Amino acid sequence: ARFTDEASITAAGYTSIGDGLVSEFEHFVNYPMLVDGRELDPGAIESIVMRIAPDGTKRIASAMYILESGSTMSDVPDIAGELTTWHDHQDLCWDPTGTKLLGVLVNGTCTPGGEFRATAPMLHVWLVEHPCGPFAGIDGHGECGSHDH
Repeated sequence: ARFTDEASITAAGYTSIGDGLVSEFEHFVNYPMLVDGRELDPGAIESIVMRIAPDGTKRIASAMYILESGSTMSDVPDIAGELTTWHDHQDLCWDPTGTKLLGVLVNGTCTPGGEFRATAPMLHVWLVEHPCGPFAGIDGHGECGSHDH
């Protein structure tokens, strides 16, 4: 209930990474929370994800917990076995501040631009029905099963 719309998200200190321009999902990240020492804390959710409808309407779809900066998949806590589908991104390219998504890594090159930076592991908690379950990643776009991450 804390977040009801985009205005409430940004008022709480979250910033869009800009992926809503090229995706049906837009991630808002609270960057200070990535280094606050709190993980899996419902009072300090690192990212809120909105789903953008074809008419441009945005609706909150997921909370997303992100481990501390510098964490890897080997740092992921086992909190519910295979039910919790942690993932990271080894293909995203960012602006110099690391806050705006500019492209993806294709054959070793950031396309259309940006600088490659791996993300820390993250876990979605879907507030809307997701075909792969309440903790699935966005990757797969409805295709469930084993993913490389």
